[in-house]
Amino acid sequence: MTTVSKAVTMQRSRNDEVIGKVFIALGNWMRQCLICDGVFTKRGAAAHADAVCHPPKGNSELDGENQYANR
Repeated sequence: MTTVSKAVTMQRSRNDEVIGKVFIALGNWMRQCLICDGVFTKRGAAAHADAVCHPPKGNSELDGENQYANR
């Protein structure tokens, strides 16, 4: 593979869409899931990325009354 074709391959892989969870980095080793608020090591976050998780109870906009529900 030539240098040009390597660069094209790298460019494609950098621009590919990735579907998955979003984590916030908390320092060098910890990651927080933006869905369930769980905190994981880098390795744990990688495993959690494929798991089904839910927002914590009582932390949903769907709980309680919605101000726009009766309009």
